[in-house]
Amino acid sequence: RPDWVLQVGVGGAYPGSGLEIGDVAVASEEVYGDVGVRLREGWKGSEEIGIPLLRKEGDAAFYNRFPLDPEVVGKVERILVGGTWQGTAPVVRSGTFVTVQECSGTAAMGRERQQLFGGVCENMEGAAAAHLCRLYGVDFVEVRAISNRVEERDKEGWDLPGAGRRGQEAALLLLAGEDWR
Repeated sequence: RPDWVLQVGVGGAYPGSGLEIGDVAVASEEVYGDVGVRLREGWKGSEEIGIPLLRKEGDAAFYNRFPLDPEVVGKVERILVGGTWQGTAPVVRSGTFVTVQECSGTAAMGRERQQLFGGVCENMEGAAAAHLCRLYGVDFVEVRAISNRVEERDKEGWDLPGAGRRGQEAALLLLAGEDWR
């Protein structure tokens, strides 16, 4: 049984997040961004349709949102902001991450999801990891380097290799740093 889980990856920055390609985001909560129902009046999450995704004895019901420990998030953010980076240090920002099965491939879809959840970063697997960690009572930390902006899909503007290196650098800073758990 692990004491904690660190998930590192790449993600897309939502408009208005203040994040650019090469910056680093730290999840303060994870949201399942497409579990629910889409109606004429718009998307509705699992709470609206009455289906909790997790209910543990002695714990609240969890629908689309899985908040992370704010004290741990703050420590992780401070370590990354104060870290020594190769080249120019990235902007480091914490906020809501939105996990989707269907990437936002249009600016309109990205704006909709950003407005629905107040998200800073879109990814494809973080909510599942946060969900399982909550189920088993294990601390979860998620860090993503920004590889692209969530806008009209244009792979020419992406930097997956650079974001992968930046994410690895962030992980190494955390693993070498003080005990942040």
